[in-house]
Amino acid sequence: MTTLSNTHTAQTPLVRALQGSGLLAEDLDYHIVRTSMVIMFFFFGYEKWFPYKFERLVPFISNGPLIWWLYPVFGHAGASYFLGVSEWTFGALLLAGFWSHRLGVSERWARQAPSSRPLPSFPSCRRVGTSPQEASRR
Repeated sequence: MTTLSNTHTAQTPLVRALQGSGLLAEDLDYHIVRTSMVIMFFFFGYEKWFPYKFERLVPFISNGPLIWWLYPVFGHAGASYFLGVSEWTFGALLLAGFWSHRLGVSERWARQAPSSRPLPSFPSCRRVGTSPQEASRR
């Protein structure tokens, strides 16, 4: 855990203001990563509003297994706008998490995500070179 409250050096007004807000009280590294994610979501969402990006997203959206439906529903511009608004929404939720964990995307949600769970072990997995009957006897 990195904090700036234990330093005895001269502090700039910016650092004093951030310290007074409580953002630098604890978990400085967590706040830096969260801030960088908010900035990235802002810029990625911002670029979705321009016609050059509509054309660049065609192969990604039309071949995407989860977002292929955007073109039939919204069209090229609407699909890009939808993605931009979605990215801004997640960025806003991350930003809101600085002040309210109920509004922000909290680490509890991240722990409940399917990608964070270990893969189950399948008893039907067998070694290479064994027949299914030999594998079922084990």
